Amino acid sequence: MNRICVALLCGFLGPVGAAVAIPSQVNKQAEAPTEKLVATLRLLNTQEVLYYHEIRRFASHDELLTFLRTKGTLGQSPIDLDSPGPYELAITTSADGLHYFISLKRDSTAARMGGCADRLLSVTTLA
Repeated sequence: MNRICVALLCGFLGPVGAAVAIPSQVNKQAEAPTEKLVATLRLLNTQEVLYYHEIRRFASHDELLTFLRTKGTLGQSPIDLDSPGPYELAITTSADGLHYFISLKRDSTAARMGGCADRLLSVTTLA
């Protein structure tokens, strides 16, 4: 009788424990890409400021990637900036070079195929 009670108790508590553990694993997996996006934006924003101090204007997408290669910091990005898939990277600079906008988001086709929600992170300078 005791063995039956122990077996029933284990049979009941096993799925309950799994139900508690699985959502935390899913949340950790969802946080990892967000952490990569934030770290990449921090790197790009920092490099834009360094570029501005050297050139006296903010860099466009191609100019910033060239600057990162020249300084040897391109490899510090958690995301491959030369081919950022499954992310879309856009760096837009105003005509006078005094403002820039960086957006980094999950590619919409990859999001549809993987069932993930789109994430958009951006940095904008203010005058």
